[in-house]
Parts: sequence; structure tokens; C-alpha cells
Amino acid sequence: MENNNLFDFELVKDENCWCVKGYHGMGEEVVFPASYKNKPVKYIMCSISPKQKKKIKRVIIPEGYTYIYDTFSDCKKLTNIELPEGLTRIGDGAFSGCTGLTNIKLPKNLAFIGEQVFEGCKNLKGINYE
Repeated sequence: MENNNLFDFELVKDENCWCVKGYHGMGEEVVFPASYKNKPVKYIMCSISPKQKKKIKRVIIPEGYTYIYDTFSDCKKLTNIELPEGLTRIGDGAFSGCTGLTNIKLPKNLAFIGEQVFEGCKNLKGINYE
């Protein structure tokens, strides 16, 4: 497993937690941080450049995250994403255009899925909701 440098992420403070606002790494595998400065990281609302999106194949989001915005849209090589069980919201278009996705497991605590989350995921054969 690749271990991203914490400096690949732009974090902003949000009350008693942190939010990922940007990703600047160039790895094929992105492992999001679970905490920073002894506070949990709970949200992903980051932008990823088209150049970065061309490289990402695997994403690991640890426990503690509750919301993902449209971060991964058009990551065409993305084939594997690990979502935490505590995730409750996925924003509009979060995985739209991810043509490399064939299966995804959604957490059982998911309470909200935005519009067009999987639009253009032409190879998506299975969505498991456990």
C-alpha cells in the first residue's frame, strides 16, 4: 500500500475536525488521512486536477469520514474505492465518469446519495449496499 505524504493534502479546520480541501499528490493510490493535529478528518470536499485524475486507480478513505463531495468525478482509471462504514453522505456526481469502476460497496449507514453519482460509469456492474 502506498502511503501518501500528508503534505499531498490541503486541510482546513471545520469546528472540531478537519476537512480535505485539496489533493496535490500524483500517486496511483490515494490514502486519505484519518486525523491531523489530534483532530479527526471527516469530510472530503477537494478538487483534483485533470492531470491527477488520470493517474488515480485506488482510493482508501478511513473510518471517521462522513461526507464525500464530487471529488472523484472523471477518475477514469479508478477501479477500487474503499469507503468507511460511517460514511453517511455522498454528494452529487461523486463518481460520475469513473469508467474504470466495475463494482462498489456502499456502507450500510449511508443516508444520502446525491444525483448522478454514477452517471457515465459504463462498466459498473454491481453496487453492493450492506
